[in-house]
Amino acid sequence: YLRLADLFFEDKNYEVAQAYYDSTARVVLKKHPQHDIIKAKNKSLTTLVENMRQIALQDSLQRIGKLSKEEQEQVVLEIIERLKAEEERVREERLQKQIQDAMLLANNAGKGGKFWVYNPQLKSSGFAEFKKKWGDREKEDNWRRSNKAEVMMVSMGGSDQDEEDSTSAEVAERYNPQTYLKNIPQTAEDYEKSNALIIKAIYGEGVVYKDELKDYKEATNSFKELIRRFPDAGLTPAAIYQLYRVGSLSSAVNAEQYKSLLLAEFPTSQYAQLIVDPNYLEKRKKEQDKLKDEYREYFKEYKRGNYQAVILKANEVAADTTMGEFRCQYLYLKALSIGRITPPVVNPEPFEKALTDVIRMCRSTEVGKEAQKTLDLMKNQTTVTGADEGESTYIYESGTPHFFIYVHDKSTGSINPIKMSVSNFNGNSFSSKGLVTSSNFLNTTKQLIMVKSFATKNEAMDYFIAFKVNKTSVKRYNKEDNFFVISGKNYASLLIEKEEAAYQAFFIKNYMD
Repeated sequence: YLRLADLFFEDKNYEVAQAYYDSTARVVLKKHPQHDIIKAKNKSLTTLVENMRQIALQDSLQRIGKLSKEEQEQVVLEIIERLKAEEERVREERLQKQIQDAMLLANNAGKGGKFWVYNPQLKSSGFAEFKKKWGDREKEDNWRRSNKAEVMMVSMGGSDQDEEDSTSAEVAERYNPQTYLKNIPQTAEDYEKSNALIIKAIYGEGVVYKDELKDYKEATNSFKELIRRFPDAGLTPAAIYQLYRVGSLSSAVNAEQYKSLLLAEFPTSQYAQLIVDPNYLEKRKKEQDKLKDEYREYFKEYKRGNYQAVILKANEVAADTTMGEFRCQYLYLKALSIGRITPPVVNPEPFEKALTDVIRMCRSTEVGKEAQKTLDLMKNQTTVTGADEGESTYIYESGTPHFFIYVHDKSTGSINPIKMSVSNFNGNSFSSKGLVTSSNFLNTTKQLIMVKSFATKNEAMDYFIAFKVNKTSVKRYNKEDNFFVISGKNYASLLIEKEEAAYQAFFIKNYMD
């Protein structure tokens, strides 16, 4: 495998080389002199092939999307038929391989005419027994598939498994035209999403060629393709800059040509600034550090309850797109401040509007996703916010389902040992309850371990007391007051507030009587 991998790599047949490196990487020992090289090449080539297949898949889907409904269905049916034929071919190939392996194994173990390989009757019965026990399986995945349609089907929801390894439902899904038709772009938004995947994959492909494989010719082809196909894409300035860098490293392109293009077409981009000012990145880092420190100060103001100061600052930076991620963080902090000033339980509209503004202005960012999650929680639950300085307007509902919550400070180490101890405690003391243990983030510094669920407050408190007095499984973790029980609605509120102190006060007042 390694020799073949190296040969295909030298010929720049990267897709086939990846397959052989992948097989080699699965079995190569750490003491092998090329262990690290094999692993590194496999990682780089795997990323490259994933990008290549993403481009091929999205291009294929877009071509099919431009056909009529009837033509789309016909194309998908033809692909399914080819998929079935390929799976049948693979099964036959595996079957023959298994027969050969079995014969070779037995040949090494036996001698003389009594050995089964020389006896047709024994050979037939032996093979039947082998197939009955092991089925049509092989030691490795069948990674040598080169059929583009099959790669497309797998990416769209097909499977690399044989039918024997799949449930009947999985097989039916794999051969159902709707499984694939639903992935074909139909609307302008669908095509926009598909193009975004292509742009990201072409750029990623070019970066692997340039930085990891040092194949500057192929890197040039990738970056030029991105510029040609998507001249207005967000990554186009980056692609032009990469071509400038390729020209600086090799003779594949004229560096000055792309330097001039970048400065002419995208003079305000950070990539143009990198060319104009060699110290740009260092200066940019200092600016980012300054913005980070300033944001931390306003976050402290938010924690102190100085919500108006936060809102004023957020309004000040709302139109400043040069602040990058910090602009969105200020806007989200403003939304949370509005939610504290006017609790949703009193009037949900101000908080909802503020969150909607964050989502609209920061849709593709992590902050935008967090704002969407908060908005969904608020809409799906009758949540109550507005707690401050140890007081809360959480709802007390003793007859509703409750959860047990353990608050973990990330600075003290990994959450996994605690989670394992809680699971062991559940198995030892509450095995008949069918409790489920999971984890979630409360904020940037704290995580939650949740045990669910209990039908009522009383059931949850029975668990709480058992946890608190336990002397075995969780004895290292039940000494502090960082655990409590909480209703479903109040849990949603807790995730919105992102601080447990107010709920702790509510819990002590209402549950610890």
